[in-house]
Amino acid sequence: MVVAKPDLSYDSPIDGKPITSWNARREDLKRHNCIEYDPEMKKDAVRHQQERDAALDQQIDQSVGESIAKMSDTQRTQLKKEVIGQGADIKVVRI
Repeated sequence: MVVAKPDLSYDSPIDGKPITSWNARREDLKRHNCIEYDPEMKKDAVRHQQERDAALDQQIDQSVGESIAKMSDTQRTQLKKEVIGQGADIKVVRI
């Protein structure tokens, strides 16, 4: 089976040097400590970001919950008034 490959001719996005062969491309990647791009990398990056965001949300929820639990009744009442005064709804959920 014969596979036709397109000609290679572009400038390195890192240093602007012309890349005119597959070998030059490999050397450019190596020289700049880069790797071949795989379209799945973007999906992995998005998934990892979503996992980090979910973990951060959980930490924030826990921290806020602990802080509110440590407040006196007067402090919680004042917080409720301030939050509602800004137009937010309060829903107490115990987990």
